[in-house]
Amino acid sequence: MNRFISQSLLFISYALLSGCATANILPAPSSPTMIEQLLMAQAVESSLEPQSPPTTIPIPPGASICLAATGLASNQQFMIGVLSGWLGKQDYVIQQNCTLATYRAQIILQTLGTEQAKSFFGMPEVQGSILPFALPEL
Repeated sequence: MNRFISQSLLFISYALLSGCATANILPAPSSPTMIEQLLMAQAVESSLEPQSPPTTIPIPPGASICLAATGLASNQQFMIGVLSGWLGKQDYVIQQNCTLATYRAQIILQTLGTEQAKSFFGMPEVQGSILPFALPEL
């Protein structure tokens, strides 16, 4: 009888602790954090910095340009704002109304973001559905 109890306790403890032995990947937040937003802004701005040989646009300075964006909807206004600031520094006039502009630039935004690969060793937080208490992350 004593051996049965010790084996049962050993099996139960092994079953409970095996949940702590898995590496779990944390889900990404639904909206970018402040640091992720800063990283994305710096990545876009650094891609517009002067390069060697310098990038030239075959449009005469002072011409009016209308910017339109397609693709990732959440970052379209951000990209239009960054590019309109950069084009303004290059002596171009940005028009909101495309009928008044001489040129139209189409921004194709396929992806913009960061990748986060956090993992932890242990058991994730468990929220009880029957009893109103939660077990913390171990």
